Amino acid sequence: MSNDIFFKKTPRMTLIGACRFFGVKRKSYAGTIVERIYDYYCRGANNLHLEYFLYYRKEFPDFESFLEKKYNLFPDEIENKKSFLLCHKSLDFEADGHVTDLLEDEAIRGTFRKYMGEHIDDN
Repeated sequence: MSNDIFFKKTPRMTLIGACRFFGVKRKSYAGTIVERIYDYYCRGANNLHLEYFLYYRKEFPDFESFLEKKYNLFPDEIENKKSFLLCHKSLDFEADGHVTDLLEDEAIRGTFRKYMGEHIDDN
């Protein structure tokens, strides 16, 4: 599960909210870097509660068992992450190598973790 990211997508977790958090203008060079990092982590993420409600509510009795069986989460992880806003993104098929090189820097990684609410799995 090293390539799975779980985070709560709050209303501030948009591209404009990310630019405000990092203090950059959207059309600047730094803004394009923030946009690429945001796209790498957040764009295309699935809302897990909506996915459960639409596709899996007949298969699993509740949302917690869905998270436990489909995403192999432990019960303490489920208690920490359980929310209507919980989103999931798998980074297995992401091709942007420049963003991963940029995120090897501890300062940038720590700042983006703070923006994401520190719900990134490092297993």
